[in-house]
Amino acid sequence: MTRWIYSLTLLIAITACNENAEKINTDSPGSTQQKPVLTQPAKPSSPVKNSFNLNQVKQQYAGITLSILDASLQSYQDQPALSLSLSVPLDPAHNHQAHLQVMNNEEQLIDGAWQLSDNGRQLYFTAIEAETNYHIKVLAGLTAATEVNLAETFKAELKTPAAQAGVSFTTQKTVLVANEAKGLSISAINIPNVDIDFFRIDLKQYPQYESSWYERSQNKGSWELNRALKHSTPVYSGRFELDLPKNSRKTLYIDIASIDALQPAGFYLAVMKASSTYPNEYSTATFIVSDLGLHARQYDQGMHVYTSSLKTGKALNQVDILIMDNKGNTLVTQQSDAEGIAKFESLPKGSQYVIGKHQQQIAVLNLQDAALDLSEFKLAKELSASQSLFIYSARDLYRPGETVDLFALLRNLNGSMTAAQALKARLLQPDGQELKSFQWQAQTLSSYHYQLQLPSSAKTGLWNLQVEQADKFTQHYYFHVEDFLPERMNLLFADNESADKISNKQTIFHTDPIKVKVSGEYLYGAPAAGNILEAFITPKFQPEPFESLPGFQFGNVKDEDKLSTQYLDDQQLDKDGLATITSDNLAKDTQSPVRLRISASLLESGGRPVTRHYNLTSL
Repeated sequence: MTRWIYSLTLLIAITACNENAEKINTDSPGSTQQKPVLTQPAKPSSPVKNSFNLNQVKQQYAGITLSILDASLQSYQDQPALSLSLSVPLDPAHNHQAHLQVMNNEEQLIDGAWQLSDNGRQLYFTAIEAETNYHIKVLAGLTAATEVNLAETFKAELKTPAAQAGVSFTTQKTVLVANEAKGLSISAINIPNVDIDFFRIDLKQYPQYESSWYERSQNKGSWELNRALKHSTPVYSGRFELDLPKNSRKTLYIDIASIDALQPAGFYLAVMKASSTYPNEYSTATFIVSDLGLHARQYDQGMHVYTSSLKTGKALNQVDILIMDNKGNTLVTQQSDAEGIAKFESLPKGSQYVIGKHQQQIAVLNLQDAALDLSEFKLAKELSASQSLFIYSARDLYRPGETVDLFALLRNLNGSMTAAQALKARLLQPDGQELKSFQWQAQTLSSYHYQLQLPSSAKTGLWNLQVEQADKFTQHYYFHVEDFLPERMNLLFADNESADKISNKQTIFHTDPIKVKVSGEYLYGAPAAGNILEAFITPKFQPEPFESLPGFQFGNVKDEDKLSTQYLDDQQLDKDGLATITSDNLAKDTQSPVRLRISASLLESGGRPVTRHYNLTSL
């Protein structure tokens, strides 16, 4: 019986192409202190939020009293948050901040804003720190979307748990294509910077290096590290600043492309620890810098090795393929042909490593590892069945009233075409109710096509197409039906008129009034003339106002008692879409540096706000 082993170096490289992370780019490869440039991660695709239907909410919650059902600690947008659950939704078109307060044990207001969930029944406050007591107060008079008010003031106390600091590599045996891959990915929380030592592993000693590890865990103790480092040479050490938000775990990339010592193709070991710490174990990662990809297929009597460029995908000829044992001895060699294939009629006893060499590029496969290791990938969890139905469509997001083109292919376990058969299909709405059922008839090549017309009143949410096959196995296909409501306007701040024009345009003095010009416009270019502008100013004691003087604090901590949020009167933008936010300086009665955070919301005609923030420092 034929036995297949697939080992694909390119597959491992996929882990270096993950877009869901920030990137740490070094300024100077030769320096020991690296200042990173962080790029905002691309968010993974997620369901589009439901729009808020005010009329529907009024009908559904008519006659229900507004109350606070629960106060708890939750997670909101990957951050810890204080959470309030409401019995009746709030209208997102209105500003509710004046009725919501968060204070510390000294009864000082915490700077920050509550964020309303899409359904209007959850409030989240993310400006919190670990191991801190917070006192939440919801003032009577808070108005729900149904125009009922909160009868009594609600109070609650919550204590946030400690956030354990930590950092580790997220992948092992990563293949990084020179000048193409983003770098080594790490996961960190509450770690300001890390120290990483890089070691180059000699090709001839790679088998001994692999056998020096006793544990497959990426965390290694000093004794085990010293064993492995005997087969390597140190090439670079650096400190990397992570610049992480507090209590939020992030995935970052260590950008090795800017480090000259790590540009040559080869095997490398990275050893990492949090700076200024001496842990019992260190996080490690083995990686390869190369443009050479190997794919091996092993049979009962031999093996075929396919070679290609990871950059172009083209087959490479004249690649030297070495078969080594676990001591680094070369047992047999071959060279790839014009199609990039090296064929071995048989494998010597003790064969463990397949080594590829092409000019300066190298690659390795361990024949004793899993043939195809997908443990780092989130795979579909479909159950095994005698037949598989692959359902797909042009997209997975539709508006009510649109036509959904559904396609499917029916195949057996080997991926071959099966006999055509009629399938039973049911379409379920987001509430689980069946909208329709139909017999899905096969076309040529056991393929299926069905045009599903959504009603104009289709419910928004996640829809489910259930298809039952002849063996009674049911396949599911999900798609979203949503109303699209992207932002239609933009709100911009101009420089403060009272600002110091010489040193810092966002710095004013306590004697200066606040005058900030704003402009609103629709995204197609027209000014937002006549639209309502809401604004409030939140002052906060800022003892370290000068970035050039880290560690130096100024002011009197008692001045915090003199600071409170001020809500400004609503105003209309003029015919050019312009307005000026004016106010007395809230820091005029203090002798301390104060940060003034201006939060402005420009309301669309339907009442939906476009909110932006602007910071001033008052001295």
